[in-house]
Amino acid sequence: PILSNRLEVLLGVSTGNLTVSAPPTFKEVKFEIAALEANLETRLPSVLQVAQVVQLSDLSVKLSDNDYTPPATLRDNKTALENAQRNLATIKKSAVTQLRDAARATSNALEQVRLRDNDRDNAEEALKQDQLKFKNGTIARLQLQQTEVAALRSRFTYAQATNLYWRAVAG
Repeated sequence: PILSNRLEVLLGVSTGNLTVSAPPTFKEVKFEIAALEANLETRLPSVLQVAQVVQLSDLSVKLSDNDYTPPATLRDNKTALENAQRNLATIKKSAVTQLRDAARATSNALEQVRLRDNDRDNAEEALKQDQLKFKNGTIARLQLQQTEVAALRSRFTYAQATNLYWRAVAG
């Protein structure tokens, strides 16, 4: 009841007939870093905003480059343009770095999912073998329970790795 009340508050809707479904099956998301980096300045609001500041500064320089505008204004506009261009270069580098870090984190999380899936399969196989051994009387109940706990732990770590992967993909 407490968790459903929190969920109601969080979502802003009634959870009277809330049914919890199983998590989605794992699917690998494929991406190419070069494709993500292409046209990055037109897709990120922060980069787009700074690019527009550069365009505005460039326009200001062009408009103030005449015989009627004081030279100090032209110098100020050129300085503003240079600063905006440096800021744009910095923002672009930062965006590319963040993108590459996110891609690296996603790849690492995917590798963890693969490792944990392998661990889970091995633990399940060990559990089947120990169940047969217990049935034949060659191991004690305690050893079978330890194997069951290990299998449960491996399922849990697989679920955690999958969760981290989905978070990396979403983040």
